[in-house]
Amino acid sequence: MGLFIGIGVGILAGYDVAKIGQLGMTTAAVMKIMPKMVAMFMEGLMPVAEAAKTWTNKHLNGRTVNIGMDAALTVGH
Repeated sequence: MGLFIGIGVGILAGYDVAKIGQLGMTTAAVMKIMPKMVAMFMEGLMPVAEAAKTWTNKHLNGRTVNIGMDAALTVGH
């Protein structure tokens, strides 16, 4: 799918054949790798968010603190 999107964008941009192929392959690679990279990033952030929530709940006299995560992190979930 990324290959076709990259080729389409390359054609619309007026690139030559080599640049169209390169853009198609690059787009396909990014679409394949990005969810895996976000998943690894999210794995690292979840313990930090849980520790921050535990610490703030302990030190703020029981007040509830919500730790927000970016919606992009859910892509890797």
